[in-house]
Amino acid sequence: IINITAPENSRENIYIDKMYLNGEEWGKNYVRYSDLMDGASLHFEMSDQPNKNRGTDPSEWPYSYSKDE
Repeated sequence: IINITAPENSRENIYIDKMYLNGEEWGKNYVRYSDLMDGASLHFEMSDQPNKNRGTDPSEWPYSYSKDE
């Protein structure tokens, strides 16, 4: 079972301020299948303004955006 919650989600709050995977803050801009395959809890804190600091470090980018060849 994958449980997804975003209680503050609304027409105004369309941006992810913080995300939690299994209770731990998750700064990456992606979730791997292996993180979900045994069940998971995803919790989103939503905002009306984008969090311009979240997911900006290259270590938080998905592999397809990396510079690895």
